[in-house]
Amino acid sequence: MNKKIFAISAFLMAFSLLVLPVLATPAEIISVTIVSTPAGGTDPIRCWTTNGDIFQARGKTAIYNFVITIPDEDPITGISENTLNTRINYKIDVATIIYDAAWTTSDGAFVGKIQMKIFDYSQGYTMFTLQVHGTLRGTGAYQGQTLIVTYEGGFIGAVWDGILIRP
Repeated sequence: MNKKIFAISAFLMAFSLLVLPVLATPAEIISVTIVSTPAGGTDPIRCWTTNGDIFQARGKTAIYNFVITIPDEDPITGISENTLNTRINYKIDVATIIYDAAWTTSDGAFVGKIQMKIFDYSQGYTMFTLQVHGTLRGTGAYQGQTLIVTYEGGFIGAVWDGILIRP
């Protein structure tokens, strides 16, 4: 009896390791670019400064119009609605902003988190450097897709890079 159970288990394991990967189709990985323009927002719900001179703000909303450009396809356009939680460390001149992001189109959405770090924050919009990274999961027509966004550079005229992963 134990030999039969072992043989069946070994067969199922070999089948899953050797045959099933061949049946799966590889994911399509596409380089994209993302451009957004401000379209509105609200002030934070709560703000405070700690004894360590770190400013914090919770609940600000930021709304953007966005365009995701995909080679050889129509662009994906929509509205990005984000809730921001911000922390500014004045001692090291760095701001960290976490976005709860929902990029909505007429066909679905990409939803997830984006982290933005702003270096040399006190220098103002024309001088500071942004570092952005985030992962958004598709819903609706984009179900099963993942959008990974990255950017490093200045604030003015920023074009984010991205990778769209399609199953």
